[in-house]
Amino acid sequence: MRILKNKINALMNKRPEELKIDIPEPEDNPPLKEHEQVPKLKKKKIRKEQISISTEDGSKDPKSQSQPSSKNIVKNYGKAMCNFSCTDLSKPYRKEIFAEEKINFKRFKNFILTRKEMIESIESLRNLLLVDESDNSEIASFKRAYQKLCIIFLKYFAVNWVFHSKVTHKLAHIKARFKLMRRINNPQYFTYLKDFLR
Repeated sequence: MRILKNKINALMNKRPEELKIDIPEPEDNPPLKEHEQVPKLKKKKIRKEQISISTEDGSKDPKSQSQPSSKNIVKNYGKAMCNFSCTDLSKPYRKEIFAEEKINFKRFKNFILTRKEMIESIESLRNLLLVDESDNSEIASFKRAYQKLCIIFLKYFAVNWVFHSKVTHKLAHIKARFKLMRRINNPQYFTYLKDFLR
């Protein structure tokens, strides 16, 4: 692929005389009649920002590539896990967990959907997973059930979600999946998620 690019670039830099292409003189072309004339095309200006700088090996300049932030990845996963825990897709898993925790689904759904809008960072997701001393027994059972449903989502449904969602950095989301699963298993240690970017 690189060889082909180099050949094309070399051809683009040569003058027409060097390419040995016969360019017809204007005299050889008969003048067009009024109904045959082709309208002139406007030249489109290209901004410098639109041109991507590439290095010698054909890869894009590392400065021009944007790095995904761990904050956005956690936010995307957090909202997806909230959606999953309230949909029919999680119903077979929910039955057993809810019977064990003695949870009413309507109250659980209301709790999760109100907290979903507040997920903006690692800290907000951690607060939704970690059982506090100030939480009553119902909220504590909601958090434990949500934690179990998050692990099920990450194990069996996350890859499908990443490739069918609108997230831009799909590979970064896939790489973060197992680290996120480990942190959800132990939310008390869930303080950062940056080392997957290396």
